[in-house]
Amino acid sequence: MRDLTMQGGNGALSPAAKEAIAAELDGLKGDLLCVANTSFLGRTAGNPSVFSLFDTVVGNLRDGTPVSDQLTAIDARLATIIGQRSEVGARQARLERAQGGLLEQSGALEAQRSRVEDIDLAKVILDLKLQEVTYQSALAVTARVLQPTLMDFLR
Repeated sequence: MRDLTMQGGNGALSPAAKEAIAAELDGLKGDLLCVANTSFLGRTAGNPSVFSLFDTVVGNLRDGTPVSDQLTAIDARLATIIGQRSEVGARQARLERAQGGLLEQSGALEAQRSRVEDIDLAKVILDLKLQEVTYQSALAVTARVLQPTLMDFLR
């Protein structure tokens, strides 16, 4: 848009050339409308709109008003767009850093959970066998100490 406005500001252009530039600007505006015809968080392109600036430049080209005056407005809109792009880039970088940190934390938490919940199978089997031997020994000792007689069964 800026380049076409600068071309249209050339005083040596014929009305047909200015009309061709105006038509090209109308086409660019249509393309931009297709891309920008969305909303984010309930907000649209906002005010002052770039589309009204397109209309102003096209109208000035068609009625012969100098369009060079609109270059500062175009530059201001361009600076706003560049600023917004850099803000979005910074937010994206923060999100990617946070995502990387979350992935690291997830791995650390999974390893910690594994140490707490998972068992060492060999150690568990050894402990179980040791408890079984202890239990069998206790039963054998108790059976020898309390040798029941026939009279004990009859009671």
